[in-house]
Amino acid sequence: DMGSCGNACCGVEFWTAFSTSAFYDQLKGFLAGGGDSKSFEYITGKDTSSGENPGDDLRPFTIKKPHKFEFVLQDRHTTSGKHYQDLLDFNIRQNDDDYGTVVRMCSISGIHGALGDHGQNYKTLAYIADALRLDRTKQYIIHGCGKLPAVAVMV
Repeated sequence: DMGSCGNACCGVEFWTAFSTSAFYDQLKGFLAGGGDSKSFEYITGKDTSSGENPGDDLRPFTIKKPHKFEFVLQDRHTTSGKHYQDLLDFNIRQNDDDYGTVVRMCSISGIHGALGDHGQNYKTLAYIADALRLDRTKQYIIHGCGKLPAVAVMV
């Protein structure tokens, strides 16, 4: 990605037949366990500057559709080789037709100016999707991931 988020990034969505809470448990377990490569680090707890920890479960809050996210998670991923650290964010919501779950996954390079990351952010998300048995043939790219941004025409 060549800086579509101001830095190398990738944002994708997947659909799964699991309920939001079942998928949250599965994703959190994968992240907290570090994945089979032990390169993932689930982030939770109080923020050092504000002392706040809103938690992952958003269901007690009144968030309306179309973005009625029920769970949010954050993770830090350390790449192999040079051990770059990327920040991962996840949102989980019920599908619009109330059947199944939509999982939004985003990764942004932790080092500024990481333009042309050779697909690392996408590869990280693809690795997670495969580990959780999500169907990548039906992924929806939201932003980045090598997808060319729309070209604005100035007159």
